[in-house]
Amino acid sequence: MNKIFIILILLFMHQTDAQYQVNSIHSKEDDTFPIVSISDKKIEENINYYLHSTYLETVNVSSKNPFEKIIKKSESRTKYFHDFTVNKNTIPVFSLSLLTEYCGAYCEEYFEFANFDLSNGYVITIDDLIDQNKSKQLTQILNNKIRNEISDFIKKMPKINQINQQDIDYYNDQKEIYKDCLESIDLYQLSDNGFNYYISNDSIYFQRGRCSNHASRALDELGNFTYGFTKKEIEPFLSEYGKNLYGNQPRKMTDFKEKIFAGKIRKYPIKGVINQNNFGFYWYERFKQLIEIDFVYENQEIIINEKDYNNNTTATFKLKQINNQFIGSWKKTNTKENFPVEIHFNF
Repeated sequence: MNKIFIILILLFMHQTDAQYQVNSIHSKEDDTFPIVSISDKKIEENINYYLHSTYLETVNVSSKNPFEKIIKKSESRTKYFHDFTVNKNTIPVFSLSLLTEYCGAYCEEYFEFANFDLSNGYVITIDDLIDQNKSKQLTQILNNKIRNEISDFIKKMPKINQINQQDIDYYNDQKEIYKDCLESIDLYQLSDNGFNYYISNDSIYFQRGRCSNHASRALDELGNFTYGFTKKEIEPFLSEYGKNLYGNQPRKMTDFKEKIFAGKIRKYPIKGVINQNNFGFYWYERFKQLIEIDFVYENQEIIINEKDYNNNTTATFKLKQINNQFIGSWKKTNTKENFPVEIHFNF
């Protein structure tokens, strides 16, 4: 059994008067992952449930081995957590950068980001933050920055008569990667999760993945594309929620994805999270065992399919939205079991 070590690394007091500590837990395989302690236990729970269900596939963070699910089969494991950084801000945001490593044909490191509103502990999605009527305009600005960066790089590449014979294939393949990338730039949209983001020193940094795939990574000298916007620069694109976040005013989120929900199946309390890719988990509070789900959301109705380890549907939720609440039924596949369900989002 892996030993878990807990180390206190940070203590902050924010404008929200939410005092929090960030601890790190470590696995025997040298993973490092955060656990948040905060004065408001509901906020603490929302943050930790999201982080640990999304990345460690568990919500039982007090167990002796919270890494158990991801290292259960070490010989086939592909993802590792090396470190994390809490980005400093004066606005009431808890912004986290996770240094992770993916191993396929070879291993490479990259960052993943999570940004939380300290008034409720919910993830702030781009759809929460950015005015949907301004999203295309901001996307165009970001894509033009990428287009200019790639074009400038291609212009500075050596001419064919300046390249050694043994390097010709390298430069030809590199140029092909960037030309293909230029042709597909406009496929990446803020509204379709084409960009990640984090908030640091009250500025927002948008990041889009690199042009190369895993196999051709060695040819890609530009890597990920990251562009920062100060508060003044991003303000014209902010939603009402985003403006109130920066002003630390009362605010209401609009995107239910990536938020921890709570509710009941029959009389049994459940919680869960639905991510941006239409997948997620839910769990019974008593047992804290993750159950995989996928879902479809359309016309204020949700259909959630419960999945087993072989991706077979074992039960189906059919729910109608009423404000921040979804009400309906849970029906077991191939049986007559059918129970009332309600889930809600407290934002």
